[in-house]
Amino acid sequence: MEVIKLNHIYKTFYNEQGSLNVIEDFNLIGNSGEIIGIVGPSGSGKSTILNIISGLLKVTKGEVLLKGKVGYMFQKDLLMEWRNIYNNLLIGLELNKTKSPYAINKMVNLVEKYGLKEFLYSYPKELSGGMRQRISLIRTLCVEPDILLLDEPFSALDYQTRLSVCEDVYKIIKDQNTCSILVTHDIGEALSMCDKVIVLSNRPAKVKKIYDVKDIFKDINSPIKRRSHPLFSQYFNEIWQEMRGNQ
Repeated sequence: MEVIKLNHIYKTFYNEQGSLNVIEDFNLIGNSGEIIGIVGPSGSGKSTILNIISGLLKVTKGEVLLKGKVGYMFQKDLLMEWRNIYNNLLIGLELNKTKSPYAINKMVNLVEKYGLKEFLYSYPKELSGGMRQRISLIRTLCVEPDILLLDEPFSALDYQTRLSVCEDVYKIIKDQNTCSILVTHDIGEALSMCDKVIVLSNRPAKVKKIYDVKDIFKDINSPIKRRSHPLFSQYFNEIWQEMRGNQ
């Protein structure tokens, strides 16, 4: 089911020095259960696109159509060090005013399902970076978003931990059937996790090319297994060349 549609989006920032065109004629369609990756040069407007979808920024021109709630997972896990994991997980429910016995029970079930129940009353400092990111994702999913925005969520993790967390997060997202938009600088991350990858041009950002990754890897539903596929390095290099051509 289609849950997000961006039609001919333009975004310009204005200040005393003049104007800065960041996004130009950007289009996107996202369906339930689909993971869409957005890659491009630094400063090309990737995070701006997420901020527009979330409603943090208004478009200068164009149309944003959303069906359902939006959840946003940032680069940093933003866990509150003085609250244990249980109380950190409640934050989204409290902010959305949806805290109820049903919602709390579902929250605890999610934590148990993804193997983190034993840490429910631990504090963030007692968890590894990968575990903190998993908790951050579960906290976002507790409010039952139809659209999940992921802004470089694994960038602070070491490479080995990142591979493991990507595998877990991929399974969680697919299991929840959420439409997810992943912004990343990591081409391998985008290829291994996403159903399609959008390559942006330099600012002002336009869609340079779209890769139907799901079609490339067919029925391989594991980021780790995709990385060992013979076509992985071929498309990695092709996207890398697309991005180098932006410079």
